[in-house]
Amino acid sequence: RIHPKPDEGWHSYDSCRGDIALIDLGSGKARRLGTELYPFGVKISPDGRYVGAMCFAGFLPKPDGKIARFDLRVFAIDGSLQHLLADRVPDVRETAFSWSPGSDEIAYTTYGGDVSELVILSVDGSRKMTAGNHGLPLGNQLGYPPLWSADGGVVYCTRGRVHAVSRATGEVRNVTEKLGKSIIGIVHSLGSGAVREFDGPGSIVVLA
Repeated sequence: RIHPKPDEGWHSYDSCRGDIALIDLGSGKARRLGTELYPFGVKISPDGRYVGAMCFAGFLPKPDGKIARFDLRVFAIDGSLQHLLADRVPDVRETAFSWSPGSDEIAYTTYGGDVSELVILSVDGSRKMTAGNHGLPLGNQLGYPPLWSADGGVVYCTRGRVHAVSRATGEVRNVTEKLGKSIIGIVHSLGSGAVREFDGPGSIVVLA
C-alpha cells in the first residue's frame, strides 16, 4: 500500500497509475490501449468491442482541493477508437458508470451532496443527455452505477429511492415512492449494466 505524502506531491490516487492493456493468455503478450492513466472503474461493453474507464484527472482548485476530478475514456478493443468522453468531471464516483445494452452509450452519475445528475454519452461523443440537477438525488454516495432497462429505453438511479429516467425524453419519475422504504439497490447480474426484469419489461426488483 502506498501512503500519501502531500508535502512531496504524492496522494492515494498514485497507487492506481498504470496502463489499460489486453493480454493474450496464450502468448502472454500485452497490447496497450491507454498508457500513463489512473484507471479506477474499468468496464467492458456488452458486445466486447470497447473498454470504458473512469480515470483520475486531478483535484479541484482550492479551497475545494480535496474533491477529485475524473476523465471518462473509451477505447476500442481493436485499437480503432480512443475517445475522451467527459473531461475532468468533479463529484463523480469512480465506478458509477455503466454501458447501455446496445454498447453504444455510457451513463454515469455525479454526486454532490443534495445536487446530482445523470449524464448519458454516445461512444463517439456525438450525443449527450443530462437529467436531474434540480435537487434530485440521482448520484449514489457509494458509487453504485446507474442501471439500464433491457431495451435501453430507461435508466434507473438508486439513492434511497429509485428514479427512472426516460432515455427518449429525459423525464424523471420516482418509481418507489409508494413503498415508503429506503432502497439500497436494484437486482442485476454481476458485471452487467442492466436490471433483471423478472416480471417482464419495465419491472425491477429492489433491495430495501
